Amino acid sequence: MPGAAWNSTPARRPWGARPGGGGPPGRGGGAPPRGAPAAGGGGAPRPRPPPPPPHGRGGAGAYPAGDPIALLAERAAAGHAPTLAALDRAGRALGLALASAVELIDPDGLVLGGAYAELADWLIPSVRAELAARVTVRPWAPEALRPSALGRRGPLLGAALTTVRRIVADPTLLPVG
Repeated sequence: MPGAAWNSTPARRPWGARPGGGGPPGRGGGAPPRGAPAAGGGGAPRPRPPPPPPHGRGGAGAYPAGDPIALLAERAAAGHAPTLAALDRAGRALGLALASAVELIDPDGLVLGGAYAELADWLIPSVRAELAARVTVRPWAPEALRPSALGRRGPLLGAALTTVRRIVADPTLLPVG
């Protein structure tokens, strides 16, 4: 070949890229990186998605600063795509773990409490899909998985009730002032 170097090795592809494209976006295939023109020519860059909503700025959706579960819920409710994707992956992972527990102990139902209850709208579809695909001990009804009506307060109320019951059973546990 005229002009070719004696050691003409092919150009290296980024990690994870497939020959001929088809890989994940930004890794040698798939969609062009954000802001890059679409394949086949010029055109305007793709618009960026809107930023996530502000956190803790008053109004009905305000949460105390530093509350990561509330921030996730706020972003998911606003349709923030990376947050929705993360919650989908988390729901699938939780579903896989719960399927193992269901196979082992065969409960009649499952209740998502604590932080899971606040994120249930986004977690439950993925968890239910994993349970339906993986539970083999018996048919699994989708409605057997539900969020706790107590939300994030559930574990706190349970701990308080346990303490009250112990004190009622043995009043000497109560500190004397």
